[in-house]
Amino acid sequence: MSTSLHTLITDNLAAVTAKDVEAAVATFASHGVLIDPHYPRPRMAGHTEIREGLQWVVAGMRELNFTVDSWFFGEDGTSAAVEVSSRHVLASGRSLEFGQCFVVETADGRVIRWQAYEPYGPGGVGGLALGVSRLKFRRSRRRWRRP
Repeated sequence: MSTSLHTLITDNLAAVTAKDVEAAVATFASHGVLIDPHYPRPRMAGHTEIREGLQWVVAGMRELNFTVDSWFFGEDGTSAAVEVSSRHVLASGRSLEFGQCFVVETADGRVIRWQAYEPYGPGGVGGLALGVSRLKFRRSRRRWRRP
């Protein structure tokens, strides 16, 4: 385990939880990239775009909470995957709970890529087809269980 990588990721999550946008941005290299499908701009490159994205998050959330469930470190000590349980509260008071995985790459002690993966199915036509298939599967399972 790379202590500096662990600390960098922990510091970023703590800054986001505290809604400290500048501290979160400071964990990124100037050319770093934040990729997250939850944001209006899913791919943000550089401090300005990352700051704007994080400001959007902070404005829309009453609370942000991340519990790290698992750490997976790359052999070179510059990358990691982190599974987290996210428990957030929107500004409206609605609670959100979901798991996600962050893949983090670093260079020279700063994040160069932070990419979020959520357990959602695909969108668009592919998502619609998957949804119909799952619905058919659930219905067929109910028929199997009936006496």
